Amino acid sequence: MSRPNRYGLTMTAANNLAEQLENMMEGVKKSAKVEHHHRHTIDIRSSKVFLSLALMVLTILGLFYYIGEQRRSICQYRSNDLKYRYIKMVGKVDEKSLYYLEQQFRYANSSKVVRKQVEEYEESVKEQAVKLEKAKRNSKDVDRMRKKEFIEKSE
Repeated sequence: MSRPNRYGLTMTAANNLAEQLENMMEGVKKSAKVEHHHRHTIDIRSSKVFLSLALMVLTILGLFYYIGEQRRSICQYRSNDLKYRYIKMVGKVDEKSLYYLEQQFRYANSSKVVRKQVEEYEESVKEQAVKLEKAKRNSKDVDRMRKKEFIEKSE
């Protein structure tokens, strides 16, 4: 038997405690080094995966169809706008001119000609409006100056 040291412990008890402490430390080190490898696989044979993919494909196809329909309606709105502007340019509508207009829009090149005519007309209208506004401003200035001269002469 060993004799107790100054703390009252025998060497064998201290050795036993040291061994237990080492064992616990090794256990903690081993548990800290445990690695988990997770592998995620997508298997098409799984019903959830298949249904999810099918739903996504159907959604994408539905969105493509919706976008196509929107483009078609936007194109129709543009052509209707151009037809309206053309009718406004011509100033009158009868069956013959409306039929002519519809025939023009059946072919892309003809509608380009109509678009060019309408844009030229609208540009000339804008220029006339600017000239008319300038003339009004000038006449107001002339009237104001005449009134000013009249007032100065009368004083």
